[in-house]
Amino acid sequence: MNHLFNQKVISAQAVTRKMSSSSGSGAIPFASHSGTQVTLADGSKYLIHKGTGSTFATRAGNATVITPASNMQTSNWQNVGPVYRPGTTVGKMMNNGQYSALRNNCNDATANMPNAPVQTTKTFGVSTGIKPKK
Repeated sequence: MNHLFNQKVISAQAVTRKMSSSSGSGAIPFASHSGTQVTLADGSKYLIHKGTGSTFATRAGNATVITPASNMQTSNWQNVGPVYRPGTTVGKMMNNGQYSALRNNCNDATANMPNAPVQTTKTFGVSTGIKPKK
């Protein structure tokens, strides 16, 4: 896994999908799940996002998941904002804070990626989605 963490990210794209398009657990009709699809120098693509399941966390409680982008059901995911260059490694993109549904969820993590051209949308003070920065 260290080999993947040390890979330089050539480009990145913020992506989002409806919460209900997942396995059905935790579906919230007014919220979306987001992440960042990254492209590495060898052309391989991965999705980095906060969530539960098969996690490769850089520290306890981080709950950051990385999976080959080929595992994404592309019809469920939408690009948000332009493709950008984060200027960092996979590991640094994954190490962006502890997970909290109310204070540091998947949408906050996506908006806080290095050089990310997106920001969060909030409902009652909680991040419920992402949108392009103005």
